[in-house]
Amino acid sequence: MRGKWLHKLIGVQALTTPLYLPETEFKETGYFIHASTGSGQEGDSALLQTKIMSAKRECKVQCLQFYYFHSGNEYDELKIWIREFRDEQDTKGTFRLMGQITGQPTYHWQIHHVSLNASKNFQVVFEVRKGPGSSTGGFSIDDINLSETECPHVTLQIDDFERLLSTSAFETRIYSPRQYSKEGYAYRIAAILYQNFVGMFVQLLSGDHD
Repeated sequence: MRGKWLHKLIGVQALTTPLYLPETEFKETGYFIHASTGSGQEGDSALLQTKIMSAKRECKVQCLQFYYFHSGNEYDELKIWIREFRDEQDTKGTFRLMGQITGQPTYHWQIHHVSLNASKNFQVVFEVRKGPGSSTGGFSIDDINLSETECPHVTLQIDDFERLLSTSAFETRIYSPRQYSKEGYAYRIAAILYQNFVGMFVQLLSGDHD
C-alpha cells in the first residue's frame, strides 16, 4: 500500500503535527513535507521523488543535504534512493539505496548528508516505510539541497544553541565525534562557549594509525 506525503504549514494557527519546534520558529511561516506512520499496516510506504536531473561535472559526485524530524516508531524507516535512467527510452530506471534513517525519535530537526554518485540522469527518492508497532507521528523533511560536491566530513549540530550559549559555564566545550582525514590523521571539532560568543577549533587526536 502506498501512503501520502503531506505539505504542512509551520505556524501558530496551522501547527497540527505532534512536533517539537523551537519558539523562534513560531514567528515565521513555512512548509515542510510529512509522511505519517500513524495508520496503515507494517510495510506500507510513501514515496517522494524529485524531478529528473543530470550530472553536469565529470567527477560524478553529489551531496544530498536535508533536515528531518523523526516523530514515529523506532522501527519506522526513512530510506534515500537514487533512480538512474540509462537513456530517454528507459522509463522505469534502476533504484539504488544510498542511505537509511531509523531508530529512536528525535526531539529537534536533524541535519543529514548522503553521498551520491549518479553518473546518468537520475531522481532522488525518499521512502518512508512503516515498521512494526504503533506510531503517533512519522517522518518530516525540510530544506532539501543537492550539490555537485563532496559531503562534509564532519557536522557538529548544537541544539538549543542560544540557550546553551547564555546559560553554560564559561569555556564550556562541545566536541564532535572523532574523525579521520583521507591521510589517516585523527581529529575532532570543538565548539567553546564564552556566553556572548563562540570559538571553533580543530583538535588533533591520537588514532588507530599512530
